[in-house]
Amino acid sequence: MTARGQRVVCWGGPHGRPRWAVTLDGDRSAALFVRVWLEDGAQSFRGRLTTMDTSPGQRGAQETTVALASSPGDVVDAVRAWLDGFLGDATDSIDSDE
Repeated sequence: MTARGQRVVCWGGPHGRPRWAVTLDGDRSAALFVRVWLEDGAQSFRGRLTTMDTSPGQRGAQETTVALASSPGDVVDAVRAWLDGFLGDATDSIDSDE
């Protein structure tokens, strides 16, 4: 926790060192990490989407793989589905007309 009651979330790296960190206030939040790579000399596209609940009170929240992808379109679909799930609980969504 920071001096103003905010939470600093570190996404794990090797040997317990964070790869990156973000400071959060009291709002509900989550992080989505998208990793893409090419296997076999640029012959095979691969992707992994990992999420973590970064809301206050979620100490020790684990990283969770939410999707594996074999095409860029699969990645876009997975991001859209993850956002739909996150926003599904929102009572005041900016997309409320959909």
